[in-house]
Amino acid sequence: MPAISTGRTFFKGSLLALLGSVLLLRCDFFDIIPPEVSIVSPTVGQAHFGTFPLEIIATDNRSVDRVEIFLDGNSVHEFTKSPYKADIDFDQIGASSATLKAVAYDQADNSAEATVEVSLSLGLKLTSPNGGEIWAEQSNQTITWGRSGKVGITVELLYSLSGGNDWIMIDNSAENDGQFNWILPNLPENASSCLVRINSVTTSFGDTSDEVFVITGESIPDLIVSSLLITSFLPPTIKYSYTITNIGSEPAILEGQTSVEVDNVAVNALLSADMIFNNSGDIEAGGSVLDLSPLDRLEPGASVSNSGIVTASFDAALTPYLILMVDQADIVFEDDETNNSLAIVVLPDPTLVFTGTETWVGNGNEFTRYLFAVDNRAVFPDELFSRAPSLPPCGANNNASRTWVDIYDGNGIRVYGFCNFSTFESLGSISFSLPKGEAPPASVYITLTDRLLSVIYTSNIVNI
Repeated sequence: MPAISTGRTFFKGSLLALLGSVLLLRCDFFDIIPPEVSIVSPTVGQAHFGTFPLEIIATDNRSVDRVEIFLDGNSVHEFTKSPYKADIDFDQIGASSATLKAVAYDQADNSAEATVEVSLSLGLKLTSPNGGEIWAEQSNQTITWGRSGKVGITVELLYSLSGGNDWIMIDNSAENDGQFNWILPNLPENASSCLVRINSVTTSFGDTSDEVFVITGESIPDLIVSSLLITSFLPPTIKYSYTITNIGSEPAILEGQTSVEVDNVAVNALLSADMIFNNSGDIEAGGSVLDLSPLDRLEPGASVSNSGIVTASFDAALTPYLILMVDQADIVFEDDETNNSLAIVVLPDPTLVFTGTETWVGNGNEFTRYLFAVDNRAVFPDELFSRAPSLPPCGANNNASRTWVDIYDGNGIRVYGFCNFSTFESLGSISFSLPKGEAPPASVYITLTDRLLSVIYTSNIVNI
């Protein structure tokens, strides 16, 4: 009997231990804690035109699976990874306010939501011509405008030569897409009191140029930045090349020889958070005077090329754009004073393309190699792939490249990687292999990790 009693005691202890393990297992695998979510932007009271900047904070005790965004109950965006930031338009909203809701989900489909009332400024806003432009008759010009809310799919465009006393139709059913190519009329004489008007065809919204502009028959120069390219990327030194072209019908007279002279045509560089010249937060990054000695003039259709060095500290997160402006001081009397700048991403995200497959044999086994290339690889300077013995090694390789390339499947699982690329051309030969017959991932993307600057550039996702 004591032996039987001991056996029962042992069995009871084992059963309790087993039940405890099951309970621990359930706690480990069955998540009942919902995420936490809050809306940082927009805030109550802010009125927005066209779009509003959205920023969401979502956290979870394990991981956030996705964040869905709704405007008045309609799904308008979904995030599948952080940061949860985007510009949201409200084209289908016809009221001056809307309820914004953010719903965060975790892997167990627990959810939490946050809401805020967004104030919207509905309407149309003409942006060009908006006053001060000098346009040549019979030239091609672009009328541009912003739209905000549900303001109709077609608009009518009109112009006035008399400051708004009389209006002439340009187009009575133009698509409401924000721009319209206008071939200016041939006038008997210069018109200095011109305006453009835009009206919604189906609603009461409309707008007119803030100030008058000029239509002239005289020949006028027009300077543009026709090209801008990063040629060397080794912060703190970033070098670029550019080309200035006179697309007008009159020579551009470039006065002044040095940057200290008042009357000169200069090229100014900025580092910017966006692609708009001289916005708040832009950082002056150098520039130079256009010098075509001894003539100091740029003929119609002619170009001049030069190079420069970014003189400001580059931060890929805060100021990823380089903007170049020619003739910021308006020394040259131009046909169009709004087209003098060009912006590029200092280093853009890679554009990945799938180029095909090939079969190869190793150790008597057949494999399928999946081939990819970075379509915009020429914009990535070779310095990104220079040897970096001062950075951590790649296995036994103590002289790996500065930038490593990794392939991930559509779920973010690493498939393969490269740590020994030497030039940007290497980005044209990216691949991974699988045993023949084994199904590849449905989609992949790549990352370029600049280990020197701790910056990661992520490509688009491509289907295989």
